[in-house]
Amino acid sequence: MIKHSTGLLPTGLAGASFCLFIFILLFSPLAFGTTESWSLFVVELLLGLAACFYMFPFSGEHTFLKVPGAMPLCLFLVWMYVQCLPLPPSLVHWLSPAVFSAYQPILDVTSNSGWIPLTVHQKVSVLESLRMTACAIVYVLTVHLCANSRRLIMVVRVVVGLVSCIAFLAIIQKMSSPDKIYWFRQVPASAWRGALGPWVYPNQYAGFMVMVLPLILALLYYHRPVVTDSCSWRQRLVGIFFQPTTNLSLLLWFGVLVIILSIFLSLSRGGIISLCGAVVLFFVLLGRHHHGRKGYWLAMIVSFVFLLAFMFNGVPVIEKFLYTYSPESGGIRDGRLLVWQDSLRIIRDFPITGSGFGSFADVFPGYKSFTDNYIYDHAHNDYLELLANGGLIGLVLAGFFITTVIRVGMQQISTRHDTLAIVLAIGSLSGIVGMLIYSLTDFNLHNGADGLYFFFLCGLLVAAGYTKRHDRGAARSVPEERKTGVRVLVFVWGLCFTVAVVFLHGGMLRADGLYSKVQILSSSMLRPAKKVQQATYLLQQAMRADPLTATYPYVLANIEKYGGHSEAALGNYYKAARLQPLEGAFYIAAARMLKPADPLKKRLLHVGSKRKAGL
Repeated sequence: MIKHSTGLLPTGLAGASFCLFIFILLFSPLAFGTTESWSLFVVELLLGLAACFYMFPFSGEHTFLKVPGAMPLCLFLVWMYVQCLPLPPSLVHWLSPAVFSAYQPILDVTSNSGWIPLTVHQKVSVLESLRMTACAIVYVLTVHLCANSRRLIMVVRVVVGLVSCIAFLAIIQKMSSPDKIYWFRQVPASAWRGALGPWVYPNQYAGFMVMVLPLILALLYYHRPVVTDSCSWRQRLVGIFFQPTTNLSLLLWFGVLVIILSIFLSLSRGGIISLCGAVVLFFVLLGRHHHGRKGYWLAMIVSFVFLLAFMFNGVPVIEKFLYTYSPESGGIRDGRLLVWQDSLRIIRDFPITGSGFGSFADVFPGYKSFTDNYIYDHAHNDYLELLANGGLIGLVLAGFFITTVIRVGMQQISTRHDTLAIVLAIGSLSGIVGMLIYSLTDFNLHNGADGLYFFFLCGLLVAAGYTKRHDRGAARSVPEERKTGVRVLVFVWGLCFTVAVVFLHGGMLRADGLYSKVQILSSSMLRPAKKVQQATYLLQQAMRADPLTATYPYVLANIEKYGGHSEAALGNYYKAARLQPLEGAFYIAAARMLKPADPLKKRLLHVGSKRKAGL
């Protein structure tokens, strides 16, 4: 068996991987929750490099730890990429008639030429596939890099320190400058509740905090003061302040206080409910352990902190909860219910394969049964959205993975005797369940940082069971190992992912820069002919850099139409419609290029008007 270093930091390429791993855990929440293209690019690129470094076949370590749930997770990722692959239209029609129906108008126009994917918006499905691959890498790396008790406790302390600082920052920021993130970045007008910490959307902030709070409780229990039962209560109280871990415990209590206060400040009903669920589960699991009675004092103090948070911001929270109930109708008053009802209609039409991961915003307007001015990017229920976009196949594979991880975690809690491993496993499992509860009413798992940390907790749950405390430098033994072949496969997977991230995100950033120049040209003082020439060149370059975005051929078609190049304009309108077939504006623009007598004109106008109106 290969021996593993008991040192704090690994060496060589594994050490570089560990440094990148820590940086990503710090960077992802601070970079505005990793919701923008540049931050996703940085996180995914660094994760790909971290995976390649750690799994490099010739780095000297030729073992690969068993990763629970690896098979359903891999199959889930394969299914996501299969949705993005162009397939024969006849096969798509057989697998998903609703997806084929979305492409049928443009297929009729172009004489059924070309293959189509199993998603109604190929680009967003590709981006979602890369994001989920990054989450899977976080899970695998956490299992391996934290399967060492010293590194495990170091990583948890780093995360806990970061989250405590973010929570404190969020409270100060909310009080002093609620309309700006970090006091310099303006919050969009659509964020009517204002930002909280680095997140524009307070609910996603609350979800992040719900996941991490149980880890702080785990550290508090592990570093609890040890006092002699024979002493009087006064001697015990004084002795607490002379413990080696007293300073650390005070810092951890500060983290618990600011996190709970900030969640109440977010006014997130789902966040408060899921927080209570995660905390209750933590103490229930702790109580089932034979040392659980020692955690009663911890539960009492946490309850007191909840009371302080309620006193701090209880009235707005109560008003938010009371608003949920409508005295007039005697039922629940929440727009989510209408979204959920319409999401069920999407699921009915896309039952097996779904509409494509990330495509909810494209599909939902055609099923929306109510009128308002909001654009719904998500279903506000991760389970319904998973079923609508991934179909029954995606739901089964994702459920198989989560249940496997939870089952393994429960086994570890019930069979381990190491206090550190037990409490960290309980904390990780409680955070996972807290997020699963929150997912019933929101879409936190679609946030970049929240999704990464959810898979980090899954890996931490497994890694806690793989660790054994080091005693005088003795190395721990790994429960199960797999050989070099699996390691090579993961290395190749990480390498392919890194290359894909560079080409896709790099191309997107370059294309976005070129498109910005086009927009600047529109207000420049150049002659019209020179403007058209330069804009055409820039848009053609943008289409090469980012061939999956429909905006660039659509704008280019408008310019070509202005220049009198009717055939070229019509071709680019068709190209835009193929890339985003549910966008009605592309069909209407193409129809206006056709002659009045052309039979396609009426058909395209009908399709375009219907889809533009969301019918």
